[in-house]
Amino acid sequence: MAKELSLEERLNRIMRELLEIKKSALPFKRAKTERSARAWNDLVELTDRITTAWRGPSVVDEIRDQREKTW
Repeated sequence: MAKELSLEERLNRIMRELLEIKKSALPFKRAKTERSARAWNDLVELTDRITTAWRGPSVVDEIRDQREKTW
């Protein structure tokens, strides 16, 4: 019959297992962070390009038109 582990031994085992899980999950977190940063940088670049090419109404005029109820 197997020896029953004490509460402290069980907790230590759980902590070791959690640390192993955390170590194996870190590469996924890092990759997600890098994708998010790349997406944000792409958005900023595209925003600048769109702003430069925009020939429509100004932002102030667009917001004013949206707030005025003309129906």
